Amino acid sequence: EGAEVVEPFVKDEEVNYPIVLDPEQSIEKHFEAMYGLPTTYLINSEGQIVRRILGVFPVDKMKPKLEKMLDDEKQST
Repeated sequence: EGAEVVEPFVKDEEVNYPIVLDPEQSIEKHFEAMYGLPTTYLINSEGQIVRRILGVFPVDKMKPKLEKMLDDEKQST
């Protein structure tokens, strides 16, 4: 989807984490990612993909996954 669809959705859902639109697929190429729409990537502070979710991933299910990832990141430093 383009920004005209994504931006209102992000605002309506009160998404409070970064969203990247990649129409040239440069991020997918950089991470040698699998192709599929939609795709969600959780990327750690070292730039490594720690989770790849193909397909729809509801916002309410994302929060616990992000919290666990952040906790794991804190424990490893």
